[in-house]
Amino acid sequence: MKRRIKKIDEKVQSGRLTKKQAQQAVNAWLGHARHSNSYNLAKKIFEKYDYIQIEDKDWKFGDISPRKRKELGSYGKRNHT
Repeated sequence: MKRRIKKIDEKVQSGRLTKKQAQQAVNAWLGHARHSNSYNLAKKIFEKYDYIQIEDKDWKFGDISPRKRKELGSYGKRNHT
């Protein structure tokens, strides 16, 4: 992933990729990484790229995404009806 983020950063710096597109690419990897104990790895990889967020005020690293939380209901469980 380090090589991949370096290439993404090079594309952002040269204008071939927007910061939003870079964040979307990173989010794809973070979705996978959240299923394992990898917060410190993600933090270390992305700390020097200030435009990349691995968390925000509504979504901490290991949490279910706000959209998925809505789908699952208020208790975080799937509705099996």
